[in-house]
Amino acid sequence: VQFCHNKGDHILTSVTMKGGGLVSFDSTFFNCKELITIEHDYLDTSQTITMFRMFGMSWVLDEKSKFNSVLNFNTINLKHTDEMFENSLYDQDLSHWNFESLQTANNMFSHSAYNQPINWYTPNLVSIKSMFQGSKFNSPISLTTDLVSEMIDVFRTPYYGVFYNNEFAQVPNFNVSKVITFRNMFSGT
Repeated sequence: VQFCHNKGDHILTSVTMKGGGLVSFDSTFFNCKELITIEHDYLDTSQTITMFRMFGMSWVLDEKSKFNSVLNFNTINLKHTDEMFENSLYDQDLSHWNFESLQTANNMFSHSAYNQPINWYTPNLVSIKSMFQGSKFNSPISLTTDLVSEMIDVFRTPYYGVFYNNEFAQVPNFNVSKVITFRNMFSGT
């Protein structure tokens, strides 16, 4: 299900979701720039595996998704959060989520306002490319990165200057023993 797929559909401001069994929430609210609230008290996300681009926005200069409500999702089986909050104003604590199954978080918060401390147990995490690229993120971070082999553009600030100027000044708590490249990991910060 994708709510704001067609041009002009992006005026959706509130949604009530119920039920369960959905394996994918890919692009469900992608480009819903006016979305403010999601009533999801009776939504079962325990079988959900992917939330790719769930709340992200397309690359429209200076347009960001306004959604910034607390999400009480059951993420026990969630494996992919790539671009989930990309180019958004989302900035809520996710420490109550279970990230044990998470495998990829590429661009999860790139070009976003997210700036909450992260201390996630992620024993299956294999890729975090551009996770915070061009974002506002400057909080303490600890991820279980034992399986990650590439840390490319993780905190990079792009040179085109239309997004946040990331001044990341933290010391990440990462295991880098299997990393073979750190290309542009802190470039521009």
